[in-house]
Amino acid sequence: MIFIETPQLKDILRDLRRRARTGAADMEDPQTRLAAWGGYVTSEGVDILSESMVSDEVFSEVMKAERDFWSDRRNRYIQLMEERRELDAISELASAKREGRAEGLAEGEAKGRTAGLLEGEAKGRAETARRMLARDMEISLVADITGLSQDEVRALTE
Repeated sequence: MIFIETPQLKDILRDLRRRARTGAADMEDPQTRLAAWGGYVTSEGVDILSESMVSDEVFSEVMKAERDFWSDRRNRYIQLMEERRELDAISELASAKREGRAEGLAEGEAKGRTAGLLEGEAKGRAETARRMLARDMEISLVADITGLSQDEVRALTE
């Protein structure tokens, strides 16, 4: 897990933008790369990435995967529904606070969020395993990297 202090990151990204404009941003420097990726993860530095990391092999792969994901209408629809669900939950929580039932609602929301995160993590590991298998990686290596059991990895090939 990575912890990013957003206010501090904004200052770092401001400096990185300035250096990128003047051509002084060394994207091979680990601190600069970390700041740029922090900007990407938080959506605070997308402009920097497009200018400074286009030639970066890893970033190019990430952007291709992201373009592929968003070009699928089903994925866009699912994301829209998730955002709508989150906005509805925020509205429900505000209503519950006004009505004095926020504590129980917050507890239920936390349980649901935890279950959703676990489900999403499992789906992500399975998808990663499928991509690794598509590249003819050994089942034992796929299992080791993804944290899935070898039986779970084998089941993905069926």
